[in-house]
Amino acid sequence: MAAENTELQGIYEVKIAHLNETHCDRDGRTVDYASRFIRVKNADSGLNIAICNGHSLTDLQCMSGYRSTTLLPTEGKWTGYQHTARLSNASNSNTKCQLHALRRSILPMKGNFIRYERTDWSETLQDFIAECNEEMAAEYQVSQSLKCDSHISIIGFKVMDLVE
Repeated sequence: MAAENTELQGIYEVKIAHLNETHCDRDGRTVDYASRFIRVKNADSGLNIAICNGHSLTDLQCMSGYRSTTLLPTEGKWTGYQHTARLSNASNSNTKCQLHALRRSILPMKGNFIRYERTDWSETLQDFIAECNEEMAAEYQVSQSLKCDSHISIIGFKVMDLVE
């Protein structure tokens, strides 16, 4: 996997993107993706992906957040999850728990192409009394109790290798 990890590193130009807001595991309608490029590079023990703004390779600004998801190899693809939970008070003084889960995946394809998938789920629990934390968000995601927010799949073509 280490050799494949290095081979996947690079800048990819977005060729096509699909958005589905009701099914988190199916391609939806074709959309114009906001960024023209994505960057894949080594991170700790896996891969990290960043969205890049700019019109050409010379003016790219790639952004990966402070909580970037590290993607680890699993069954021919690279996948990473993130879970968050936030307590909030409603206007009627009831406490709500907002659970959120995201999955990021890279599926290597033939001919310097990759498929990058961004999937998000969430749920707000009303009148909440129990624990509201990341572990709970993970449990809800594993049990498929969170609602689909969006599933974006992007096909990218490698236009530049990254040198370590």
